[in-house]
Amino acid sequence: MIHSGKYPKKRLNFTLALGLLASGLAVTGLPLASNAAEAIKIATSSPIKEKKTSFFQTTGELNLRKGPGAKHSVILTIPKGGNVAYISKTGNWVQVEYSGKMGFVHSKYLKSIISPVVLDVPFVSQLTPTYTPLGCEGASLLMALKYKGYTDISLKAFLDNMPKSKKNPYTGYSSTPYKAVKEVYQSIFPKPLAAYGRSYNAQVKDATGYSTKQLKAEIDSGHPIVVYVSNKFAAPKWGTYNMGSAGNVKAMENMHVVTLIGYDKETGDYLVNDPNSKKESQFWVKKAAFEKSYNSLKYAVVVR
Repeated sequence: MIHSGKYPKKRLNFTLALGLLASGLAVTGLPLASNAAEAIKIATSSPIKEKKTSFFQTTGELNLRKGPGAKHSVILTIPKGGNVAYISKTGNWVQVEYSGKMGFVHSKYLKSIISPVVLDVPFVSQLTPTYTPLGCEGASLLMALKYKGYTDISLKAFLDNMPKSKKNPYTGYSSTPYKAVKEVYQSIFPKPLAAYGRSYNAQVKDATGYSTKQLKAEIDSGHPIVVYVSNKFAAPKWGTYNMGSAGNVKAMENMHVVTLIGYDKETGDYLVNDPNSKKESQFWVKKAAFEKSYNSLKYAVVVR
C-alpha cells in the first residue's frame, strides 16, 4: 500500500527483478535495462541485490529420486559429502541438481553449506491478469497460502472475499483495492488479514511485533511471511489519516506489502516476492535497508 499526500495514489512502480540468468532489470513503469550488465550496474546503487542460489551437502549416501517420495525410482546415489544445488521443496523432499541431474532427496540428510535459505513461493501479480494497484496485501498473502497448498483461488476472488471496511484498515480492507479513493487510507492491517487467512487454513498467524530474528526462524521452519515495509525500502514517510471508527491515526504514507521468502545467513540480506510487477519479481534486499523499513511498523502475517 503506497500513499502520498492526503490520499493514496496509484502504486508507484519500482520493482527490480534479477533472475539467475540476469536477463535484465524489470522496473514496472520504467524502461527495462537493455542488458544484464546495465541491470547489475543499476542494482549496485539500490537496496536490491541479485538473486542467489542455495547449496547443500549430503550427510550420508543419498538416493536422488525422480519424484518427491521413496516410491519414486532412483536416478543415482549421491555420496556422503556431495554438494547439491537447491531448486524447490515439496514437504520433506527437496528438488536438487547434482552432477547435471535433477531429482528429489529427503531434506533430513542435507545440511546447508552456503548461507541463503530460500522458500520456493509461487509468484502472484497484483497487476495482471487482474489489475489491483492497491492490492499488495492480498496478493502477498495469497502467495504464501498457495505455497502451503491451502488454496488455488484467483487473486480477484481472493480480494473480493476479503473483509471490507469503509475507512478502518484495523477491521477490514478500507474501501477498495481496485482504485484510489480520495481521503481513505486503503489497506488491511495484519490482524484482520490474518483472520481472513485463517478462513483458508488455521495455521495463519498475526505476527505483528516479531523481531527480524523471529522472521528468520519462521523462514528456517519453511514458513513464508507477509511483511509491511516502505516503498522501495526507502525512508518511511508519515501522515495522519482519518480511519473511521479508529479515529485519526499516524500511518506510513509510502507503505507497501511483500512476501518474505528467504534470507542470507552470511550477509543478513533478505529475499522477497514483490507482487507489484506484471512478471515474476523476486529479489534480494540489503540487510540494513530491509530491517530499517520493516522495523518502522513490525507488521507481519506468517503462514505456517
